[in-house]
Amino acid sequence: MTCPVFASGLQLSSVKQVLYLYGAETDCVMKIVDVPFASGYSDPEWFFAAISEPFVPPTDGSWKEPSDVNLASLYGISVRGTYTNKKDSNDVEVTIDLTKAKVPEGYPFTLEQVTEQVKKCAELMYPYDPKIDSKLEIKVLKAKN
Repeated sequence: MTCPVFASGLQLSSVKQVLYLYGAETDCVMKIVDVPFASGYSDPEWFFAAISEPFVPPTDGSWKEPSDVNLASLYGISVRGTYTNKKDSNDVEVTIDLTKAKVPEGYPFTLEQVTEQVKKCAELMYPYDPKIDSKLEIKVLKAKN
């Protein structure tokens, strides 16, 4: 009798996301916030991909119609990250994909503004560690017009 074996384990952590409460009169700015995230995928792939995942915050019931508040998700931006293929390297390459991105109707921020904040999220998710001496490279794939 055999059974499958998986090499990764479920983990709970936080990820940086660019959040905006659409229509809130008191909160009309983009904020980079740590949000909880559970994943069974390997590092560093999961925490870069999580930057663009939808996030519907828990509420006390006063917010009658909770919805996704992650601007990367709402704008259709996807983020991928992995170790580079360089031999004996811990360098990480992150790709911010804008090929399907567009500004949702009624949102006040440009695609460029949101992209800059998504870049900051990626940088914050992988800070420089001199013991590892790794580099972070961020590439942006723009839509073909």
